[in-house]
Amino acid sequence: MATIASPTVARADGLLDIEPIQQSQPGWSWAAVGEMVMRYYRAPDTSPTDDYQCGLANFLAGKENAADCVAPGKIGAYQAVLKIVSSYEPYAYKFFKETPSEEDPAVMRYEQTKVLPPDELIHEIEFERPIIAAIEPPRVKDTEKDTKQVALIVGYKGTADNLQIIVNTPEAYEVGADPYLDAGGTALDTGQYQIGYQDFIKEMRWTSTIYRIKPE
Repeated sequence: MATIASPTVARADGLLDIEPIQQSQPGWSWAAVGEMVMRYYRAPDTSPTDDYQCGLANFLAGKENAADCVAPGKIGAYQAVLKIVSSYEPYAYKFFKETPSEEDPAVMRYEQTKVLPPDELIHEIEFERPIIAAIEPPRVKDTEKDTKQVALIVGYKGTADNLQIIVNTPEAYEVGADPYLDAGGTALDTGQYQIGYQDFIKEMRWTSTIYRIKPE
C-alpha cells in the first residue's frame, strides 16, 4: 500500500472510488448511503431480488428473504445507516453461512461525532475511508416536510483553510430545485457535488457524522 501523506501537508485533492447511487424509494437515503459504503467494503448483497437496498431494508426490518423490500419502520435516516454500518456485514456473512476471509472481515469499526473538522475530514479521505454525514437540506418543494437524510463525503479539494468537499447524495434533484446548487455547489455527476465545507455545514445543516469506518 502506498505511503499516506500527513493530512497537514497540502495535497491537490483526494477522491475515493465510490460512484454515487440514488435511493430506490423516496426517503431511503440511508439505503443508498448504506449500499455505497457496503459495496465499497465488498459486503455481500443479501437481497433475494438482486436489489442491494432491498436487502438492507429487510435487514433493518428483520424480514429475511422478503421480496417486497419491507420498510424498516419508524427509524430516522441516521440511525438506520448507523445500524447498517455497525451490524450489516456480520449479518450478511451469516446469511450466506460464510466465514469471512482475512481480506473480507465481518466487523466494521467506526466512530461518531458532530461536524468533522477540516483536518480530520482530509485525514479520513487520505486514509481511504468514506464519511457519512447527517444533513437536513432546505426544502425545495412545497410538498416536502422532513428533509432529514444522510449523504456520503467521498473526496475533497484544497486544504483545511479553503476546503471544498465532494459529496454523493442519494436524492436526484430537479433543475431549479437543487439545494446544492443553491448553496453554491457544482454538480460533478448525477448525485455528486463539490461544495464548500462551510457552505455544506450551514446550508445543508450538517449535524452528525459517522467516520473512521473500516472493516477489521
